[in-house]
Amino acid sequence: MPDVYALLLVDGIDDRETYRRYEEQFDVDSFTAHGGEIVIKSETPAPMEGDWPYQRVVLLRFPSQAQLDAWYGSPEYASVRELRLASARQRMAAFPALEWSEETRLMA
Repeated sequence: MPDVYALLLVDGIDDRETYRRYEEQFDVDSFTAHGGEIVIKSETPAPMEGDWPYQRVVLLRFPSQAQLDAWYGSPEYASVRELRLASARQRMAAFPALEWSEETRLMA
């Protein structure tokens, strides 16, 4: 089963104090207990093509969609997630990792 990635794109932070509280209260132990790993957390992208309106990019990796869902819906994350949602304009989506094969290699 391939890993699953969650991509968070932050368009803007409207309430810096609330967002700071989100970052301070983020439960790293709960996150890692569900198999989570922060792959990218950046406020300094180097756009290569097109417009890049995002102020922050966060890429998370989990061993499975079930583990991502368990973390995202966990009581430990629910309250702190509300701080993020209340303080920033953002988009978040999950994607399965690509399993490389001869066919996918040729498509790249």
